[in-house]
Amino acid sequence: MYEVTDGHVIGKNGIPVPYSYLQPDSSSDTLVILLPGYGYTNDSPMFRYTTGLCIENGLSALEVNYKYRDER
Repeated sequence: MYEVTDGHVIGKNGIPVPYSYLQPDSSSDTLVILLPGYGYTNDSPMFRYTTGLCIENGLSALEVNYKYRDER
């Protein structure tokens, strides 16, 4: 099992950047940071699979859930 902590930090131009921190029950000295690219999110299959592998192998994962915006 694992514990999920959701939160946010303030990014550029005061825009909040949400994140999810997934920590396994056992202690881990490894952190995997997941940063989606343009048009992709942490809810996509590639990131769901990667997060699952991290948890199964006892690694902590930080999913940064920012979204690119077209300011034009």
